[in-house]
Amino acid sequence: MKNIIKTLTLVFSASVVFAITIPVPGDYPIIQSGINAAMDGNTVLVTAGTYGEHINFFGKDIHVKSVSCPEQTTIDRSNNGCTVAKIS
Repeated sequence: MKNIIKTLTLVFSASVVFAITIPVPGDYPIIQSGINAAMDGNTVLVTAGTYGEHINFFGKDIHVKSVSCPEQTTIDRSNNGCTVAKIS
């Protein structure tokens, strides 16, 4: 039982250590390129503005957040289909 607890603790600790924040447009020019670079547990942190793109999570367990409040950050496809997809 102690070995199972140690293993679970190690796995949980490793996942926390490797979670990173990916700044857009700082390190990546668009949200999708930040998502493409992200791994499970990462956060794509988006600067305020309007982004005219379609984003696809490709089934990744990540967060996409705004640096500012949501009202100042928009993904606008201008009625050109689905804006966000999370394909497993």
